[in-house]
Amino acid sequence: MSRNTKPQELRSENETHQPVASQCEAQPRGSAREPAGWEFDAPREMKILLLPLVIAVLSACSATAPPVRLTLGAPTDHKAVSGLVVFPAHITNHSKEPVWFYGNCVPTMPYYSAFTRKSKADRWEELPYSQCGLGATAYEVAPGATKSFQSVAPSDEAGHQYRIELDIYKSPTSPKKMLQVSSEPTLIQ
Repeated sequence: MSRNTKPQELRSENETHQPVASQCEAQPRGSAREPAGWEFDAPREMKILLLPLVIAVLSACSATAPPVRLTLGAPTDHKAVSGLVVFPAHITNHSKEPVWFYGNCVPTMPYYSAFTRKSKADRWEELPYSQCGLGATAYEVAPGATKSFQSVAPSDEAGHQYRIELDIYKSPTSPKKMLQVSSEPTLIQ
């Protein structure tokens, strides 16, 4: 076929041209004009499309609790002299294996990171804490057990949201962290 050949010239003399609208008119199912394999069974097709969606939603809904949970309680103390607000914090191990975290030689002071923000619309800002690594020790949290410690926030951040993060390890000798857990935001009062 040459480039100058027009589509009309390719039609046979007996073939008639039908407007596009008449070609698109609905034809009865199984008619001679319906190409083979173009059958559409709406209920069957919807099942095929809905099945993966339902599986994904059910998987998300049935997700188990995180293996380790970090929670903050209501502030228990306001230290006017030091300018700190004290929050009780709890690490709970929901897994079937022991986990570890690192902290100072006093088990009530793990190495955690603390963050504040003014509102949900703002970005979290890490608070500068100096933590002494001298006497760093790995502390075990047995399956089903909870360890408690105190977390402190600056009182000049009153009215802001506060959360902490803690690195959790599978073994006391593993340099690679298993996961990083974060508490839900709480208000500094």
